[in-house]
Amino acid sequence: MNAEGVRSTVAPLREQDVFNGGNDMNKLWKASAFLAGAMFAAAPVTTMAADEIDFMVVDYDAPGMGEWWHLLVDTYNSNSGYTVVPRNTLASEYYSQLTIQAASGAAADVVIVNPNNLGEMLAGKLVMPLTDKIKAAGLEDMIVEGGFDALSKDGEIYALPVTGRTLELIYNACYFEEVGLSGPPATPEEFLDHARKLVVRDDGGRVTRYGALRREYGQRERGSDL
Repeated sequence: MNAEGVRSTVAPLREQDVFNGGNDMNKLWKASAFLAGAMFAAAPVTTMAADEIDFMVVDYDAPGMGEWWHLLVDTYNSNSGYTVVPRNTLASEYYSQLTIQAASGAAADVVIVNPNNLGEMLAGKLVMPLTDKIKAAGLEDMIVEGGFDALSKDGEIYALPVTGRTLELIYNACYFEEVGLSGPPATPEEFLDHARKLVVRDDGGRVTRYGALRREYGQRERGSDL
């Protein structure tokens, strides 16, 4: 079953990080759209050379993900004529630092945010739309359908999705057979119907088996009797 979660859309359930950024729109877009995203309306007060792009990133040197960031930055630097200067930040400190820097006018040219936080930045009038730049670069058709939904407001796109994770549905075939279900659900409506049928209660009405178990990002599992 495919369903959409916190990132909105009806495409496969995804968790997307998005690039947002800077004080010089032409600098970010001239050679490549890889570091494109929502532009901070207030120019940062950090001292950067004209051909440098200040990039605030989480766990730039971490195993695994850090290797991907390095590849991304190195590829952009080799092909664009500009130099990305990473501002490496711990995940545990990222959003507090981003908030402080944005408020003080010291934000990086390019940052990564969860779409939920992008909404906060829009509310604070800290970002500018990128719709025309994205269309001119031919990027709209390169993103999965619905990929811009959580990154848009009032018809304008403010950022680009940069990562996605598809969540799997795992089910117990024995339990399905027990209640007469032939296979996994294919729609959100079928998921709810299946989950209700799978609930088991004791004589006192207490749930002894939940129909579904879900785990939200960063949280413990939660059972539901729907």
